Amino acid sequence: MRVKMSTLNKWIAVWAMVIGSALAATGSPDTLSPSLYYLFPVEGLQANAQTLSHTAQSAGFAVVLFSDGSATTLRGAEPTTQSFSSLLAENHVLAVDGERFVLHSEVAGAAYSLRPAAGGTELVISPTQEIPLIEALAAVFDELQTLGILGLAIDLESVQSFPVGSLKGPAVPMGVALDSALYDLVVAEDWFVYADAKGIVLSGLEIEIVAEKVAGATFPEAFVPYIVSETDRLAKLVLPLDQLVPLAKEGGVGYVRLPLQPVAP
Repeated sequence: MRVKMSTLNKWIAVWAMVIGSALAATGSPDTLSPSLYYLFPVEGLQANAQTLSHTAQSAGFAVVLFSDGSATTLRGAEPTTQSFSSLLAENHVLAVDGERFVLHSEVAGAAYSLRPAAGGTELVISPTQEIPLIEALAAVFDELQTLGILGLAIDLESVQSFPVGSLKGPAVPMGVALDSALYDLVVAEDWFVYADAKGIVLSGLEIEIVAEKVAGATFPEAFVPYIVSETDRLAKLVLPLDQLVPLAKEGGVGYVRLPLQPVAP
């Protein structure tokens, strides 16, 4: 069941009935727990990253613009000398890397992030207290509309939930030849926090990885533009985070991992 964002002030009663019916039909949680965070697949995103950056600045968000390995930080319309890592930790922040973006904010009862995903976009909801799903979605969508983000359809049937602060990440799905640390990064509550904690280097919303090739197979054409160097056996790529799982599912790829780091003697 998919539920689509409407003008919430006008349609909130209809929303309650639609989402309530959807929860009954799908078995999705009707109440979100602060001990878990939730990943909801999203379809139909209507937002331009560059336009959104201007809207977010006007709304008081800190903005980090990544380009060619560097970062420009803005508060309001003015550049700031704050580091991008400190801005990314704030409660209302937008990170933009080309046409991709991660929007993070807090509303009553929950924090949320809107970010790229293999299927297009995903909504991450991190409750700060027990909160009805209807109430959390209404608050999130209300704010997104004020930022000009329209047309979202939430897939309630495919929601995933993970324990907050778990020391052991989820198992890598069958058919995904991806290192467990990279899969943990993909489904992490916050990409930047996880990467910093694990010592993983990100370049904006991209990451340098190594793909081990399958002997005799053709490397998937869609990922060739991301290759920065290669041998007969290996390809080094700088890849958007949301494309890690799609790459690891390709038949011509045996395994996707982080580059090996030299060890001092």
